Amino acid sequence: MAAEKSEVIELGLTRADSIGEVRKAILVLKTDKDLRGGLKSNATVFWEGFHSRQHAFGLGGGGDYSKTLLQSPAVRATQKAIDTQHAQVFTDELRADLTTESRQWYADGKDKR
Repeated sequence: MAAEKSEVIELGLTRADSIGEVRKAILVLKTDKDLRGGLKSNATVFWEGFHSRQHAFGLGGGGDYSKTLLQSPAVRATQKAIDTQHAQVFTDELRADLTTESRQWYADGKDKR
């Protein structure tokens, strides 16, 4: 069975959650099998604490940063296909752009509901 390909970039941001635990922001770049078939590559910010990661979905605005970069519905989810798509999508230039864009998301307060 093919495994997801992912990497983590620390964003240098922290915040306290509702019980006072300080969490750090991480940007997860991931390519995996899509639930509807094929492959999907996305970038998502999670707030990582001691035991868990949190991500808030926003409906109609707000929520934590998340971006789908490529969906390939016709591609069979083999390990080679996952590794290839991940390498093609997440170039060094795009990694830098996504890091800047996700930090700006929080600087602009877009995560607020």
